[in-house]
Amino acid sequence: MTAVGTAVIAGVVTLIGAVLTWLTARGTRRDTALDRAASWWEKSVARLEAEHAEHEARIRSLEESNTQLRDENRTFRSAIREVITWLTANLEHEKQGKGPPLPYSFELLLSRLLRAIDRDD
Repeated sequence: MTAVGTAVIAGVVTLIGAVLTWLTARGTRRDTALDRAASWWEKSVARLEAEHAEHEARIRSLEESNTQLRDENRTFRSAIREVITWLTANLEHEKQGKGPPLPYSFELLLSRLLRAIDRDD
């Protein structure tokens, strides 16, 4: 082989080596970019799942509070209804001139109402 032929072969081999090196580096960069994107995606999904779990826990807590408030409201309305019923009956009793107030004491009704109010705090 001549010196020119050897130089051409060496040049072609060097060129192929350079192209292969460039392609490998490019593929590595692409793989690295894909790995970063996959990592970002996994972190985002994990963060969203954690936020979702927090929101579900908050919803359950609010539902429990809502149930408790409804129960307290029902108790309070019952106590108010009882006081209003007593007052109405007492007024009718007095309008008819039947004497002293009805036997059920107003203080007892007020204490029930105040207990219902105190439970709401």
